[in-house]
Amino acid sequence: SSTYTTPVYSKSTPVKSPVVSAAVRSLISNADVSAGSVDPAASSTLQGGSIHGDYNTMLNQTNLSHNNNKFYKIQLIQISSGLHLFTKWGRVGESGATQELGPLDSTEGINEFKKKFKNKSGNDWTRRSNFVSKTGKYDIVEMEEDADEAKKMAACSAVG
Repeated sequence: SSTYTTPVYSKSTPVKSPVVSAAVRSLISNADVSAGSVDPAASSTLQGGSIHGDYNTMLNQTNLSHNNNKFYKIQLIQISSGLHLFTKWGRVGESGATQELGPLDSTEGINEFKKKFKNKSGNDWTRRSNFVSKTGKYDIVEMEEDADEAKKMAACSAVG
């Protein structure tokens, strides 16, 4: 059986696969894609917070032979009581499940974020610019800085 993994997307990467295009459009339409926005599914306690540094990522795992099209979102959110690790996961197109861990101090929060990213993707967070897809693991999805730009990208991919 063959495995299809989702490549990394950026503004300069055209989305060609209809399966991936639908997955990316679904991720964009079902999530707040601004780089610094707390996920709308986070608790009301975390909604007033902000993303700590660049500790915010969306992962995707697509395996057509096993009917997998899953997402995993990881955010490190700063509120007055400290850092909280927010995770959200499920099938693309569904709301998914969430978990919140905290409050954590800066070292704990960053370490928990990096550990979760490594566990789900098989890559080190500090080396994500050289991300390598691994069988059975999630791939990173580059989210656009601006939600309007992300929606334009999704619209363009639907045309092509």
